[in-house]
Amino acid sequence: MPSLFQAAVVKKGALVAVWDGVRHLFASFEVSFMRDVYQALAVGFRRPRLDELIEPPSGPGHADDTS
Repeated sequence: MPSLFQAAVVKKGALVAVWDGVRHLFASFEVSFMRDVYQALAVGFRRPRLDELIEPPSGPGHADDTS
């Protein structure tokens, strides 16, 4: 079975594309393990929408934003 790094290279097609993906993931997400980075590159990942990352305010006095 190939390593996740090797699978990422196969998926991306070139080492330069792997390193571009690594830089992108580090810039976009808090990463704890390189395994997670290579797995995301090897199997693909869906870039989240900004509104999915922002928790809406809750509690009294917070009305829905209608702008």
